Amino acid sequence: MNTNRTILFALIALLALTGCQTLSQVDLARAESIATPVSVRVEPILMNEVQPISQSTSTPLPEPTPVIEPTPAPTQAKREGPRYTGVHLEGDSDLGFAVWLPSGWVVAEKEPGVPGVMYLPNPLDPETFLKVEKFQLSTSLHGADSQALHQAFIAELTALPGFELESDETWAGDYIISLDARFTFDHDGLRHKSWIRRVSYGCTQYTLTAQGIDADEFEYWLPMFYNMIATIQLSDPLLTECPSANIP
Repeated sequence: MNTNRTILFALIALLALTGCQTLSQVDLARAESIATPVSVRVEPILMNEVQPISQSTSTPLPEPTPVIEPTPAPTQAKREGPRYTGVHLEGDSDLGFAVWLPSGWVVAEKEPGVPGVMYLPNPLDPETFLKVEKFQLSTSLHGADSQALHQAFIAELTALPGFELESDETWAGDYIISLDARFTFDHDGLRHKSWIRRVSYGCTQYTLTAQGIDADEFEYWLPMFYNMIATIQLSDPLLTECPSANIP
């Protein structure tokens, strides 16, 4: 009984071993058939067929705007001062003075009742001029009168419309008093600039007025104004008997 059972177990084991070997060979044959390489045709890839994986959705940066520097406004060339082509001594015997008048200047027609002479650099501009006036005083002036005379002089100028004083100066000797002022004022819609020098000695008083129709015109003619005022010749004697009234 035991012998038969042993033989039966041996047959079962042998059958199991044979079956396992057969399955392994089948699996191997199948694996070899799968592993056999298959011929594959590789087509070249053209560059125009290449597409980006993803496209950017960001807005492109704008081109920088060129900075345009503003064109500077043309500067007006500085006006050169007047040039002398000649001078001559222009005198007035009735008023007792003479000035060195530049060539091209003209003597303006005297106005009735005006005790003076006016000289114009441009006959078409009667508001730009040098004027010389003479007055006879009823009493003789002395250096001690300079302060009172200066106050009266400034008060007279202050009464002008829109008066604005730029500078003033007073000089006094024993018998001579000189008052000097530069200022601007309004007249007939114009802003004039003037320089007045008033010289008083004894019973005689001269007032020299240099005026420009505006500040620019005044500054342009100032070199000639200065020369004429600085070199004026006065013929009246220093001390004379004073008349009883202020007669031009």
